[in-house]
Amino acid sequence: MSKRNKGETTTSSSLVSQAGTYIMEIRVHVVLMLLMFVASAAGQTNVSGRKYHFDSVIGRDLYACADSGLYARSSSDTRRIELGLRLGKFSYPRLRPLRITEAVVVSGYGGFDTALFVLSLPNGKEAVAKASLTEDDAELSGDALFQRMALTSGLKYKDSFSPADVQNIQIFRIEVEMNEEAVICALGRPDRENDYGTGGRQLVFDQGKTIVYIDSHRIVTNIQKFPN
Repeated sequence: MSKRNKGETTTSSSLVSQAGTYIMEIRVHVVLMLLMFVASAAGQTNVSGRKYHFDSVIGRDLYACADSGLYARSSSDTRRIELGLRLGKFSYPRLRPLRITEAVVVSGYGGFDTALFVLSLPNGKEAVAKASLTEDDAELSGDALFQRMALTSGLKYKDSFSPADVQNIQIFRIEVEMNEEAVICALGRPDRENDYGTGGRQLVFDQGKTIVYIDSHRIVTNIQKFPN
């Protein structure tokens, strides 16, 4: 027997088993990295063999909200697209055009594929978004594929807010009579929701410092803000 911390014991056979598990995990990781590299180099082709018409969406603009999942680009190799850290919701612009410059499928499982696409930010930097595509999406191109990528990535492909709401969202401001979608686009998902009867709800943000009252029609009726 060999001793472990906190009084635990383990046998030599279990150590061999653990070592084998670690080696297997390393091999799996290496294989995944190689698959990602092949997918990146191949452009449209992924490990599942499905091809997507990404050339039909390059150059189009998507629009981000606070709840959109955007990531830094982690690889300095311009031939590869990899996810870095998730960007904070105040580190990229709301509802301003973000142009798709690259797209590639990096993994496939069953009938689903994960696509990564690079967005050019107004400040000249890049962000990466990910979309979930199915084997049926391989038949899509143009608007249909573009809308599918927007839907599954949490980004927007067209302006669905009033001009007044757009101006407020771009400066992270909310007002009475905004709809719930506009509030979430401006502030992100609430920390929690409370039901206060008659179909109304409270959306609680920033650890209780901001409470937004929504009626049964999903319209803001009141906003409460509390000091730090």
